Amino acid sequence: VPTRWNSTYFMLERALLYKDAFARYSMEDPGLVWLLGPEDWEKIAVICGFLRVFYSVSTLFSGSSYATTNLYFLEIWRVQAILQEKVESEGGFMKAMAVKMKDKFDKYWKSCNLIMIIASILDPRVKLTLSELVFSRIYQSREEREEQMQM
Repeated sequence: VPTRWNSTYFMLERALLYKDAFARYSMEDPGLVWLLGPEDWEKIAVICGFLRVFYSVSTLFSGSSYATTNLYFLEIWRVQAILQEKVESEGGFMKAMAVKMKDKFDKYWKSCNLIMIIASILDPRVKLTLSELVFSRIYQSREEREEQMQM
């Protein structure tokens, strides 16, 4: 059965809340053989932290009672930053997944609608400074930045 990523996120968040209850239950039921170890709980916490960014961004963009266009650039930057962090991590268990996600992100980012970025520039909290910073980080070479700006 295919599961959406946010269902997995919710399940893992709840599991973390009941971490101690799982440990206590294992003392009551000696037949319980699937108890998670400390390393497993650490990995779950890392995964939850990673998915929390995606959940936050998707929830924000799903809002219908407030404008979201001006938030687009800043939130997409958050996604790009966490993907880049995981890609550059030294052999972390999430690195392979992050590399695939970053490749897909880069593919869609290349066709980003610049009107969304203009809305961010018009936001007095963001202005042009953030846009220049983000473009310089996402598009590493000057040629890439100029090509994207001309689109």
